[in-house]
Amino acid sequence: MQKASVKGGLCNLPVSRPTFIIFRPHGFISRNIHRMKTFPSLLIILASLGPGLPSSAADTTITVTKRYLNLPVSHQTGRSIMTFKVKGEEDRSFRIRLSATPDYWVFVDAGAWKGKSLQIQFDGDKDGLGKIYQDDRIAGQDSLYQEHRRPQYHFSTRRGWINDPNGMVYYEGEYHLFYQHNPYEREWENMSWGMPSAKT
Repeated sequence: MQKASVKGGLCNLPVSRPTFIIFRPHGFISRNIHRMKTFPSLLIILASLGPGLPSSAADTTITVTKRYLNLPVSHQTGRSIMTFKVKGEEDRSFRIRLSATPDYWVFVDAGAWKGKSLQIQFDGDKDGLGKIYQDDRIAGQDSLYQEHRRPQYHFSTRRGWINDPNGMVYYEGEYHLFYQHNPYEREWENMSWGMPSAKT
């Protein structure tokens, strides 16, 4: 029986909606300027999927019980759109190379959805849905930041593509930097912004 797990620490919002993301020790706050919606944490918790989603499902609903939702990704698969809905309203929509035979795993932090029903819609290869699982740890967490060629002195995200850091600022005892990010694969797509902070 597979354990359920969710990876990811970024809120994916399209560039057409200007977004500020602030990282804090207990998560971060994402402010969508268009909707002025505030998330208590970037982490999203999804329900336990047990053995996984049915391979024939293109639309399924789960109850979020874990911190992370782990998503299988392969660059042998084309991108398709995945949409998460809570109470019938779209929470996020993104493009992902979901695959039943993954090259690696990415994650969504589902902490904000814990205890809620999450509807997952996917318009691509349905077989990949059966590999999605929830867990309180992201897939590969034991080797995180110990991977071959992982930068040890420069900032990097847990998973996904990251652009060059910019907007580096020191303000009131904290260092900040901004970066573009695709939390759902290792190439550009799903433009998101992140801003980690560190105190002196």
